[in-house]
Amino acid sequence: MKKLSLQNNRFGIVRGGVFHTLHRLTKLKLQNNYISVIELKAFSGLSTLENLELQNNRIMSLLPALFEPLHNIKVINISGNNITILSGQVFNKGTPLQVLDLRNNRLQYITPSFFQRLQQLSVLDLGQNLLKSVPVILKETNASIGVSHHVECDSGRIYSIMLLPNVSMYAV
Repeated sequence: MKKLSLQNNRFGIVRGGVFHTLHRLTKLKLQNNYISVIELKAFSGLSTLENLELQNNRIMSLLPALFEPLHNIKVINISGNNITILSGQVFNKGTPLQVLDLRNNRLQYITPSFFQRLQQLSVLDLGQNLLKSVPVILKETNASIGVSHHVECDSGRIYSIMLLPNVSMYAV
């Protein structure tokens, strides 16, 4: 099986190891559920996964190392949840993530270490959040992060931001 669609159900917890036998899975759709907890090792065994859709759930936080088993992940959509803080390192070094959609959460703060391992990130959507600053793309702290295409933010909420030379910004 390459694609698994579990969207529009009513489950609230993604248990550790639940997908461990799905070694060939490339797309996992978990959107529009009541997911509030994703246990550590929930994505174990999904080393070929490229696309993860978690939007429109009730997720409040992302555990450190949560996405580490996802060695081939390119797209994560976690928009429309209740995440307020992004901290820690939830990705492996060298994770090939290119698109990260975090819009429409309740983000107030992002630690610089959250994006530290995302060298290939090209689309980052932070629109419709409560951010006052975005330290992840400050020149002094993360000059090595290769955010190459665009960063989307709700310009009405961002008060101060310094962009990397290869990042452009526009309001959504």
